Amino acid sequence: MFRTGAGKCIGFLALLCLFLACPVNAEEQQEEYQPELMQQQSPEIEFTDEQLDKAVDAYLQIVKIRDDFHRSVSDVNDPEVAREMQIEAGEAMVEAVHQNGLEVQTYNQIMQAAQVDEDLRSLLLKRLDGSRESDD
Repeated sequence: MFRTGAGKCIGFLALLCLFLACPVNAEEQQEEYQPELMQQQSPEIEFTDEQLDKAVDAYLQIVKIRDDFHRSVSDVNDPEVAREMQIEAGEAMVEAVHQNGLEVQTYNQIMQAAQVDEDLRSLLLKRLDGSRESDD
């Protein structure tokens, strides 16, 4: 399921982060995507509390990188410059995952599992809320 190569990994991570950060119109779209999500389920993988904490910390950094990228790229008219900025943002996202002590594959597995596992998603959201409160 995971492709090798840094470029593909960066692209997948960037797309995954953008997808996860976008709010979804719950009921309509949930019914539409439910059969598709059920097909995507992978075997249950257990994650440690430490891995989940690291994923939350990485996610917070990735959201900031994504937001900074969106602000910066909105002023750019040259597609080549925008593409270069996108590559740099993707590399920064990968670095954020690594700085938090995770491999990109593990981070992606956690995020993918959270899409289909309601209990894991709730747990991550609680940790995310707790992390944000401690930053205030």
